[in-house]
Amino acid sequence: MKLFKNNNTSTNELSIEHLKEEDTDYEVFIPWKNDYSGNNFFEWLKSRYDDFENCGIQNDKNIFFFKNESTTAFRLSTEILNISPSVVWNYWKDEIIDAGYALKNSETEYRGTKNTLRYYLKPKLKYKIEGEQLFGNITLELIKSGGKPTYIMLKCTWYSDSNFKAAKNFSELFRVLTN
Repeated sequence: MKLFKNNNTSTNELSIEHLKEEDTDYEVFIPWKNDYSGNNFFEWLKSRYDDFENCGIQNDKNIFFFKNESTTAFRLSTEILNISPSVVWNYWKDEIIDAGYALKNSETEYRGTKNTLRYYLKPKLKYKIEGEQLFGNITLELIKSGGKPTYIMLKCTWYSDSNFKAAKNFSELFRVLTN
């Protein structure tokens, strides 16, 4: 259970948001990931990214990719998942941590009927000392509308100045998330 300040009310009442056990229950996720349904999802996701990366094609309403000189991001519709989107969101956070990141902050933002649960992840200090930025700073969001998850969004932002080595290719991170 987490306590969050609810900005929706004029009295600034506190609201309680419960993380369901299924949100971090990998006993549910791992079998799903390895069965037909989960495997198809990750193969579909890899295919959409390959289409975008190799041809610039975005031909599926369920996923949107964005890339510029300092950011790569994607937004995934949760409608295509047949497992709790919170489980996938938390699993990806843990995979990013395993790839050398530290969770620097987590927050929930309320705006009307929309709320966004957000993780901020940064490379661990040992990488910063070496000038390594891995994939850059990562923001991972679970966006809900009316209490129902609608999107998972991941954004990598990196530095391009002389204080840092070039960021690793986003496709390496995408492989981590989809394997």
